[in-house]
Amino acid sequence: MVLYHSIIIIYMQNKRNVYLIISIVSLVIVLAALVSIGVLLFSFKQARDDYSQLAQRAKEAVPPASGNLFWNRGEKKNADPALPDPVDIPVDFDFLLGENKDIIGWIQVDGTQIDYPVLYDTTYNLYYLNHNFKGTTTGYGSIFVLGENAGDFTDFNTVVYGHNLLDGSMFAKLHQFRKKDFFDSHGQILIYTPDRKLTYQVFAAYRRDNLGYPKSSFSK
Repeated sequence: MVLYHSIIIIYMQNKRNVYLIISIVSLVIVLAALVSIGVLLFSFKQARDDYSQLAQRAKEAVPPASGNLFWNRGEKKNADPALPDPVDIPVDFDFLLGENKDIIGWIQVDGTQIDYPVLYDTTYNLYYLNHNFKGTTTGYGSIFVLGENAGDFTDFNTVVYGHNLLDGSMFAKLHQFRKKDFFDSHGQILIYTPDRKLTYQVFAAYRRDNLGYPKSSFSK
């Protein structure tokens, strides 16, 4: 009987030790997960702030126009009525190119907070999928065009990439076009280049994965 009770005691002690180890490991895993989430959220906030500051500084850098007679680069309005008048560019591309020479445009989508630089990724390894305009590694990424397209939006089709983030930033607000009321009342996408304003009319919007794009976009 004594031996039997001793075995039970040792077994129970070992069982408590196992539970203690499991509890400690679980706590470490939870803490590690919380730290990872905190780091991710902080990096996203930093990326949002970086893009917000870039937009503010790029718009503040635009020289003031007088009666819409001047380009943002100071060129006088065209006196020849047969030629198109210059348009107002809301951001200063001299400033933007000083920040990153890969910036080829600026995109704004009617009715959303989409207001970002467009970067040109010629590395063929989706560099700007996880880097911002500063070259900082971040899951926030950038809005970008791959090198398969021309870098001046002259191709018949230009694919513009951007993340669908849970905080509603980058291209997440494009989901609003799935709502009929929003689709009917907001239909324009504006892209500015250093010398042009391109206006695109939204004629269709639907949700799909990215697996149908050319494999070359992901394998070069």
